[in-house]
Amino acid sequence: MKIKNNKRAQQEMVGFVIIVVIVTIIGVIFLSLTAFKVDKTRKSSIEVSNFLQAAMYYTTDCASDYYPRYREMQDLIKDCNKNSEKKCKDGRKVCDALESFMKKALDESLKPSEDYHYKAYKLEIYFKALNSKEAPNSLVSTQNGIFSNCSSIQGGSQTVSPGSLNTGLINVELEICNG
Repeated sequence: MKIKNNKRAQQEMVGFVIIVVIVTIIGVIFLSLTAFKVDKTRKSSIEVSNFLQAAMYYTTDCASDYYPRYREMQDLIKDCNKNSEKKCKDGRKVCDALESFMKKALDESLKPSEDYHYKAYKLEIYFKALNSKEAPNSLVSTQNGIFSNCSSIQGGSQTVSPGSLNTGLINVELEICNG
């Protein structure tokens, strides 16, 4: 009878250990899902802001006054804000040249696709008058890719002064969807 009780006690101990192991595994899974949950909200990124700052000084293929005086990106932004009908020497509108150049730079730098780290991007360039309740004046708005299944969204911005007599700011904002 004593041997029967020992075997029964051993079986109960093994059952108890199995239950403890199962509960521990479930607890670890639960903690990993809640503790490491990725926040999909927009995070400010120094790298994105630095990219935009560097892009402002990049020389474009638009000469607005004479050849070979090609304009920097920030100059095209200012020209587009002042007069959206202004043209480059090759006949393109300055705003169109700005948009195509930014799109090309972003596509070549980020290479957005479902199979790559960067899934998509969205670029907004707009003028906002200071102390005004009016909606901002959109200068350029472009995007590539689809903002879905993002593990995170990085964002950055750059401000361009429109000129000495203007009472407002031109904002350049970029959001990037990371996979």
